[in-house]
Amino acid sequence: MLLYGVCVSKMKVNNEKAVQFLKELADAGLGADDYYEIFLEDTSGDEDYTFSRWIEDFESNGYYGLSAFLQEVISFDEKIDISCDDPNGIQYLGLSADVPWNFNEKTRNMSENEYNEILRKYINKVTDDELTICWRSISDDSDY
Repeated sequence: MLLYGVCVSKMKVNNEKAVQFLKELADAGLGADDYYEIFLEDTSGDEDYTFSRWIEDFESNGYYGLSAFLQEVISFDEKIDISCDDPNGIQYLGLSADVPWNFNEKTRNMSENEYNEILRKYINKVTDDELTICWRSISDDSDY
């Protein structure tokens, strides 16, 4: 599989920034779910249960972790096509190589810079790491 995006597994999560991001989503009414309320319910009474631990169990469409969370939030909020994959436990987030008619109109008409800015906008809410956005060849054992 070819994907234009980032390797999420290589990112170090900034727990404070990530929880603040959950609050921002709740305050703005953004996101498919009220992630902040879910986070508070799941972590109540255990101050050692950080965002990093909570996000490991996040599930969306059969994918887990931070890449699944970001994929769900970005696709819902920005109305663009974005994929996540986690072969061998390594999480990726970005745009899967595909034919143009399989993408929605907004994604199809977006420039590379616009797509990169959207990735940065959301990923920088959960990490301080520098992003490397590029084409990636992901071995996922799929038989295309």
